[in-house]
Amino acid sequence: MRADIQRAFEHLSASMNVDPPPQSIGEMIDLLRSTTETYGDVVPRTPMTGVNCISVDAGGVAAEWIVPDGATSDAITVYLHGGGWAAGSLNSHRPMISVLAKATGMPILSVGYRLSPENPYPAGLEDCVTALKWAETNAPEGFAKAASIFLAGDSCGGNLTAATCLHLIKHGGRLPDKVVLISPMLEASCNPDRHDREGDPVGSNAGVIYVP
Repeated sequence: MRADIQRAFEHLSASMNVDPPPQSIGEMIDLLRSTTETYGDVVPRTPMTGVNCISVDAGGVAAEWIVPDGATSDAITVYLHGGGWAAGSLNSHRPMISVLAKATGMPILSVGYRLSPENPYPAGLEDCVTALKWAETNAPEGFAKAASIFLAGDSCGGNLTAATCLHLIKHGGRLPDKVVLISPMLEASCNPDRHDREGDPVGSNAGVIYVP
């Protein structure tokens, strides 16, 4: 394993393996939320440069445009953050999405969908569908309506990306031109045959028991 990836796993493991361990689902959710906010803090955060972050109301859903300097793409990406459906935020994934925006040269709409358990399913999925539809006709100031729309997400955000597409297939609507699933959580159930989960500090079989 690459040294930087090893450090990331060690950081996640140290964040999740606390003593004493959570004694209730509420405590587990609190731990998940605090850990997700520091996912990227393997090294100290530095001020972000080369992007402009613009808060927007995406059809009633909290969202944020992350626009790289000198953006040239005629496409946009709608991004759905990870966090086990109960954690994650615009803040937690801003550094990661900024890197993606600069690498692709395109504006990215980060979606702050509603979280469980305060907002049970399908509230979060509804927000993702709403934000994607809003992005069809809206763009950052100074940009024309996007010719192409991509949809991406990590972990449970990958799950929501797939679920959003399934919703649109079932109920009608424009499907994304491209879909990117980053380490998607597509099997949110305890499966003893998944031996790859044994060393996973976040998505272990024990951990998915707490999925709200």
